[in-house]
Amino acid sequence: TPISSGSTSNSAFRWLIPTYTQSEEIFAVPGSKWNFPGPDNKIDATAGGDTLKAGENGYAYTAALQDTSNTLFPLVQDAWSTSIPKYVADTSLVGGVWTATKAIVIFPDGAGQVMTVDDRTNLTVLRPGGYAYSIWDLSKSASPDDWLATTNFLLNPE
Repeated sequence: TPISSGSTSNSAFRWLIPTYTQSEEIFAVPGSKWNFPGPDNKIDATAGGDTLKAGENGYAYTAALQDTSNTLFPLVQDAWSTSIPKYVADTSLVGGVWTATKAIVIFPDGAGQVMTVDDRTNLTVLRPGGYAYSIWDLSKSASPDDWLATTNFLLNPE
């Protein structure tokens, strides 16, 4: 089933198991309330069922990116609060894993970075390079920004 804006990052990541990884552990984010109770490594022969079910994934996903996409686009990141793409300072809530101070972000080229949540009003990561908008802003696809588009919908875990 193709993913859509109503999907979750779990459904996007499920297809990686068991073909590309045999463990759910790589999707675990210790301390994330999205990631409770955590992975049990019950893997089905095909995606679905017990594979990466609710509470076994702490990462969000930016859709419709490929290995040839702009290497500065955020592909996988610490999951946000329920107000995408914002984090929360309360560690007892989803999206509060770093108390809204940091976020792990993985890029299409496989590089990863611990980034600062530098927009302290909206509790999000600003696009690097002095831009005044979130790295996950989907409204800046036109020139001169040439950034993410609405086709790059953002998916939180389940």
